Amino acid sequence: MGRHKKVKKSDISAIERWIKKQVEAREKAKKRVWDEERDTVCPWNVYDEIQTKDSEPVKVIKRNIKFKYKIKKEAKGQPKQTWQRLPKKYYKDYLHSKRELENLCIYLNGLDPAEYRAGIRYKVMTAYLPNRVVLDFIESTKSEFANDQKKDITNRLNNFVRCGLNWFQGKTSKVNEWPKLQKRWGVCLLNMADNITEEERIFEEGTLRSKNTIDRVIWLMNKFMEHLHQEYPHRYSAIKFDPISASQFRQLEKKRKNQKDYRERRAINEFHWKKIVKIIDEDPQLKILKLCWEFGLRRSEALALTVDSMLEDSLYIDRQLDELGYGKYDEPITKPTKTGKARHIPYTASQSKMTPEDIYDLIASAEPIHPTEATKKWRELLDEKNLDYIIHEMRHSFAYSIVNSVIINSKTGDGFSLKECMEILGHESIETTNKYIRHTKAYSKNKFNIEEARKKQLKPVS
Repeated sequence: MGRHKKVKKSDISAIERWIKKQVEAREKAKKRVWDEERDTVCPWNVYDEIQTKDSEPVKVIKRNIKFKYKIKKEAKGQPKQTWQRLPKKYYKDYLHSKRELENLCIYLNGLDPAEYRAGIRYKVMTAYLPNRVVLDFIESTKSEFANDQKKDITNRLNNFVRCGLNWFQGKTSKVNEWPKLQKRWGVCLLNMADNITEEERIFEEGTLRSKNTIDRVIWLMNKFMEHLHQEYPHRYSAIKFDPISASQFRQLEKKRKNQKDYRERRAINEFHWKKIVKIIDEDPQLKILKLCWEFGLRRSEALALTVDSMLEDSLYIDRQLDELGYGKYDEPITKPTKTGKARHIPYTASQSKMTPEDIYDLIASAEPIHPTEATKKWRELLDEKNLDYIIHEMRHSFAYSIVNSVIINSKTGDGFSLKECMEILGHESIETTNKYIRHTKAYSKNKFNIEEARKKQLKPVS
């Protein structure tokens, strides 16, 4: 019933009629009636309210009204504030859906949910561009990625608006003049120069972002300019940004590596891994993360696993955990993997040769936990044992192991090919997989001696 029902205009009209009647009832009872212009009428919102000490919190919709009095005599014997509560009959059908409860409040506050969410989520500064143009681009980009089951686009859109669109709109009202400012924009994105003012600063002073993060902002800005030109060809010309050169990016990477807080990813050695296994095996929520080390899963991929992910000969990875269910009986919310592509990981790739039966029992008995909470718990447990590893380094350990087994077992033909390693790890390019190859043989530093070599050749075979 409630979970799939959506808020309708007729529901809002019924509530508005109730509010009007309530005001009339207050006037008849000679109670204080609020004035929208003079008093502070807070927006409608959802609150968790505890009815009794032993009961669980109950969701209620209400708003706070603070009365303002001109003189002290007027305030004598009058309430300072009151809470206006919405009767539960008006929202009982939406209690199982957090989104619909929010939509109901947004409608009651006189706003449209779609535009309100876009404005809050992306904090779009639409001083010169029409608000509808920006929101249309955001929605079309999200739907384009969702339909193709590509990467999650939400964070990228946030960075595009905050680091790109809002920066240019703060500079000039003429969009066609933006290309003249792109070099300065590039300087602010790199955040390495000393002459960046506080008004134009994009990131905090001293913070350096990776090349990938900056590239994504530039890519979405170019996509937005293309959208503008297609929608309004006579008003906006075709613009393409290229604010940062390859040499500037190389300087950025060098500087990032020299920072004190920069840390290279590393593999977990066997001695430390035995300690870590003992720690997480005792925790019903974290024990599922053991599969990150066994099969090179990402944190959210491991937490999204169910017994349905198990095939006869492999694990099928096609999603990652985004959010846990809002209610006790709600299903977790998942999204596509980082690359948007599903992959198979054969059980034979397990580092400790786990059996499918062991994997099944592990997945079936694991308790759900949000990825962020899992990271916090992981750090607390490892800090107690003076171990300094992050969850993602389990994936790196697996990658080093499986990629280097290709070199070691190349003569015997055992293990997996480099192409298979790439597919198991879910890498988009072979270059990423190649990074995990280690030198497996130490060569001599002594110079070649021709006389000794000839003596070995002439030495009779016994």
